[in-house]
Amino acid sequence: MRTVHRTTLVVALAASAALGGCGGSGLSTPPPVAAPSGAVATGVDPTPVGGVTEGPGVVVTAQNLEFQPQVVTVPANVPLTLVLDNRDQGIPHDIQVSDANGNVIVKSEIITGPQRLQIALPALAPGVYPFMCVVHPNMTGTITAQ
Repeated sequence: MRTVHRTTLVVALAASAALGGCGGSGLSTPPPVAAPSGAVATGVDPTPVGGVTEGPGVVVTAQNLEFQPQVVTVPANVPLTLVLDNRDQGIPHDIQVSDANGNVIVKSEIITGPQRLQIALPALAPGVYPFMCVVHPNMTGTITAQ
């Protein structure tokens, strides 16, 4: 009986290694979203919330009542998924992105940390777009599309 279990284990491990070498594991776990070409690394986990997103993703973390990173560079004319990662325990945050004239492009719902939220960010023309937390207006940053 033990020999059968060992043989089964060896066969299962060999099959797993063979599949891994071919680039497919057969698992349904979604891959992390790669940073878009030319994007500034955020220094936080870029894996989107809830699985694979449409287009590349960018993560902005709210922690200690500030955004990190405060300056994000993304490719112009590419729709993005913006992930708000609120790490402030028990503190509500949101994120609002505006154009140079102050017109709101996108505004998230308010989430109380710790919690993550995906926001669909439309393709941005080249330029600088300020973002802020409406709950805490001193929390600001910019997205540069180039």
